[in-house]
Amino acid sequence: MRILYHHRIASKDGQYVHVEELVAELKKLGHEVCIVGPSVTASASFGSDSGALRLLRKMLPKTIYELLELAYCLLDFSRLVLAVWRFKPSIIYERFNLFTPSGIWVQRLFGLPLISEVNAPLVEERSAFGGLALQRVARWSQRYVWTNADCVITVTEVLRNIILKYGAAPTNVEVMANGVDLSKFQYDEDVRVSKRTSLGIDDRFILGFTGFVREWHALENVLNLLPLPAFTNAVLLIVGDGPAVQDLRDHAERIGVSDRFFVTGIVPREEVSKYISTFDIALQARVVEYASPLKVIEYLALGRAIVAPRTPNITEILSDGKNAILFSESDAAEMQSAFESIMKDKQHRDSLQRAAIESIHTLGLTWSRNASRVSTIADRLIGDARS
Repeated sequence: MRILYHHRIASKDGQYVHVEELVAELKKLGHEVCIVGPSVTASASFGSDSGALRLLRKMLPKTIYELLELAYCLLDFSRLVLAVWRFKPSIIYERFNLFTPSGIWVQRLFGLPLISEVNAPLVEERSAFGGLALQRVARWSQRYVWTNADCVITVTEVLRNIILKYGAAPTNVEVMANGVDLSKFQYDEDVRVSKRTSLGIDDRFILGFTGFVREWHALENVLNLLPLPAFTNAVLLIVGDGPAVQDLRDHAERIGVSDRFFVTGIVPREEVSKYISTFDIALQARVVEYASPLKVIEYLALGRAIVAPRTPNITEILSDGKNAILFSESDAAEMQSAFESIMKDKQHRDSLQRAAIESIHTLGLTWSRNASRVSTIADRLIGDARS
């Protein structure tokens, strides 16, 4: 099968991990894949983003910036048309982005089936975090793609329900959580010991978080636990960076726990599993209600004891008391109790860790399984198109 993979990602972060891993697994299945997307992403280092785009977003009024986004789809369309002529794909696989009807245009022009992978309802997300000027156009573009794609693959049942409200046919919307490459995320005790030594926190109890830290992650709630008697031997380790880090450093200073707050900064992708292995408790303090957090699946693969919010999307993969301890996002006391229940009971912690690894297999949370499912869906769509 020849798959034209279309995206508009301009940053090399968790989004691009999804692209790279899925494409790699599709190729392992014997498919040919041609990627059409911003060329800057392929050559960038992990953790980088497009400085030019960031500057434009800051300098331009929202209306002008969004009009430029919409105008970009004309260039995007021409690239897709050229790729179809040269590559002659059997199907288009597209990572959904706002103001991007170009994939559907190519689908209609050439009669090719199109799968749209949706990771977020971007109208709602951008309205909540930063705002949208062209609300009606943005909503139209989102509905246009979701209702015209031959299949929509989305990461949670919560997000599926949002997509259905836009008018997508229920039979056309599949749920497929994010995954992990188990060859890259295997727990190794020697690696754990070595990395803890290099961090200078050999004998401390590590509460760990990976990713790009934003204010809404509410990690100050975790810092607030460190002065408590039950947490005197605990440290908070953030593997990553982000706009909220400096505020967290300032907060740690104010409450007197700076010596127990560690931030690695952005680390190479191949090093992430080594840092996660050091965690005694892996945490997700807050979560966007429709997301499938990649970090949580990587925590499971490395057999970490997990503390996370009790939200509908999280409970699709985590079961309270079985492979994680869950708490209400609005209840600080319950979060504290969740941490303490694991910290004081090693047997319980060991049980959670074993169940975490088993969950990867029972739920099929691997990129290889996702690629197999995509392949099956694509075969069906291609067959339907031919018939």
